[in-house]
Amino acid sequence: MIDEGSKPGRTSAVLEVATGVAYWRECRELTVEQLAQQSGIPSVVLEAVEAGQHDPDIDLLDRLAFILEIRLIDLFAVDAFNS
Repeated sequence: MIDEGSKPGRTSAVLEVATGVAYWRECRELTVEQLAQQSGIPSVVLEAVEAGQHDPDIDLLDRLAFILEIRLIDLFAVDAFNS
């Protein structure tokens, strides 16, 4: 059985989301704790997402995008904003 977490595409997507969440959280001048409180997502989960250690589901990403006032796709397109 193949562990889906070990697939190259999946790993890069998790890291891309990790970068995106941290980037947009910092742009909004929020701490992890503040984002956790506003989103209802435990801070330990957000820390794991930002560290690339948690593969968030679409509902979690959608909630974060809503709180951060961005489109869901913006969590994956951070490189476009840093260019």
